[in-house]
Parts: sequence; structure tokens; C-alpha cells
Amino acid sequence: MRRFITSALVVVLILAMTIPVLAERSGRTKEPNQNKPISREEFNSALNSLLEEYGYSWKPTKEKGNVTREELIIILGELLIDEDIIDISFTELPFKDIKNIEKTTKEKLTVLFKEGIINGKSKHTFNPNSKVTYGELKVILERVRKLLEWKGDKWNRKTIPFRVKNIVDSRQGKEGIVYTRNKDKVIVSVTKEFRTPGYDMKINRIRKVDSRYEIDLSIIPPEKNTILPQVVTYLTANIEIDAKYLGKPPYKFYVDEAIEDSDIVKEVSFKQVKTESTYNGKEGIAVKEYKGKISLSITKEFPTPGYAMAIEKILYADGKYKAYVIIAPPKKDAILPQVITYRTIHLEIDKDDMEKGSYKFDWKVLPVEL
Repeated sequence: MRRFITSALVVVLILAMTIPVLAERSGRTKEPNQNKPISREEFNSALNSLLEEYGYSWKPTKEKGNVTREELIIILGELLIDEDIIDISFTELPFKDIKNIEKTTKEKLTVLFKEGIINGKSKHTFNPNSKVTYGELKVILERVRKLLEWKGDKWNRKTIPFRVKNIVDSRQGKEGIVYTRNKDKVIVSVTKEFRTPGYDMKINRIRKVDSRYEIDLSIIPPEKNTILPQVVTYLTANIEIDAKYLGKPPYKFYVDEAIEDSDIVKEVSFKQVKTESTYNGKEGIAVKEYKGKISLSITKEFPTPGYAMAIEKILYADGKYKAYVIIAPPKKDAILPQVITYRTIHLEIDKDDMEKGSYKFDWKVLPVEL
């Protein structure tokens, strides 16, 4: 399920790009002049916050001053091209004032212009030396957000395509995971032991987590009140993956399994409203009801800034809801202050999508290394 992040996120980034402590002291955020050049510090904060919402990390330069439109091309071009979100393309640019910029910068501008992320100041003028304003950055970040939402969500890009060849039932075997590579294909065999026949397995997803590959597996038990012989049974799911998605061996696989009951387990649709970062807070889940909606806020405490959070899915089972939270730590070489930080994700759920009764929520953390 894709995460839906509203345009309010970008507005918040632009209108509240001071650190959380300052926002808390004032109690409100003053909207900046849209024609005023944005400082490099505020630019870095806004862009980095947007990128981490989609699973990317970026190390900005330590330069001072403002950001020019030429620098903006270089920064966005490198980020989006290097991550294969947009492809290099060649087309004639209409601008007559870009003769003095580098060839590689022109190539980046070509791509960004073609994608509709950056336009000129006028039909034939780009003005590469002018400073990026609050208003310009607001519009550009909104365009980048839309591009990431549909093309470059890294949380989803970690998913590995696969095909289940078959599931074999036998009375002999050994629980575990083995794989073989045959030319351009990798066959992964996952074997589970059960105390009786009648069980089934379903492979939901395979994704890369750090240097390993997680196999999300559902175990479907026999129907209740079914009389079955007490005979140990082994089920083996044989999965085919194109080797190009895994890279060079050896591969490390592990199983994240859950018992599924089709009458009870239900995936709940949700909308991610915004994500906040503060230096004061309390870890936990807060639930509120209003106008046919459920407002769900999940707060996690971290030892430093730089962590990213996202909600992968929400499941309902046995009268409880469980939110699966993806946590991505900062880059290993990042230099960060040792300040406790709280990140809160605000979600919205339609009551019509939920079961009647009390709304009891729990969570499960799924770590990811960016």
C-alpha cells in the first residue's frame, strides 16, 4: 500500500523551517515573504526533510549564504538522476542566458526542465545567478514531492519482484531456507514444519533490509473444527527471482511470518497527513475520533536527529490494530548532535474502514538501513 502524503507537508516545511525549539517558544510560525531569498540553512532543512519522508538521505554542504538557481539545478539534478528517479535526456532549451554554465549543469537543467520541476524566469530567460526565493522553493518542492510519490518512493523500491513457482507438500524435510542460482535466476526454497496437514503458505513480499532479504510470509492454518491426523508435514515454497534484483551472491534471506485467518485479519486503509519532529514529547500512540474519522498519531523517541519514519501498513486481528512502522537510521558517517528527538506521524483513517468497538492500537518496528 502506498503512503499518501498531502501537500500540507511541503507547506509546513516552507512555513516552519526553523528548528523545533524556536517554533515551540513562539507558539506560532510567521509566514515568510514569498519573494525573499531563502537561506541555505533553511533550504537544506526543507529539502532534507522532504527526501527522508521517501527513504532518501542527503548530506548538504556547509556553505553559508543563499542558494542560486544554478546551484539548485546541480543539487536536484544529482539527487534525482543518481537515484534513477529521472533519466538523462537531451532536448533543446529555450533559454538564452545559460551559455556560461557548465555542460553537466546544462544536462541536469534539460532533465529537470523536461520533467517540469524547474522552469525559466521567462520564456527565454533562466537567470541562473538569481537567488532562490521562498515562493520558488515552495513550488519546486511540491513538484519534487509529486515525482517521488509516483516514481521514487524508496521505501517501495526496496521491494524485490518475485514469482512463486509452486508450494510442495511432503512428509519429510527440514525447516529452513536454501537457494540456488542458475544463470540469471535465483531459486529460493522456504520450508516450514507443521504438526498436521491442512496448512497453507502465502508469500506476500520480498524486500531488502540492510544487507539481507526479508521474506514476508503468511501461514494459513486449517479451518477450525477440522479433524486432521497428527502427522508432521512440511511445506516448501519455491520462489523464483531475477538475479539482477539481488546483485552478487552470497545472499542472506530470513522469514518474517504471521499466522493469517482470512475471517479475522484485515488490512486497513489510511492516509498519512504529516510528520513532525520535536525535542520534547513522549513515545506512544494517541487515538482521537472526529466526524467519521480516526486520527492516529504515532510518536517514536530517537537518540539523535536524522532518523526517518514511515507507516508500511495497518492490520486488524483479534480485536486489535497493529501499525507496521519503518525506521531508517541516519547515515553511518553522519555527524549529528546527541540530542533526543521525537518524530510523530499523523494518520487519518475512515471509520467505515474499521471494525466497530474500541480502537486498540499496537505497533511493530521494521528497521531499514538507508
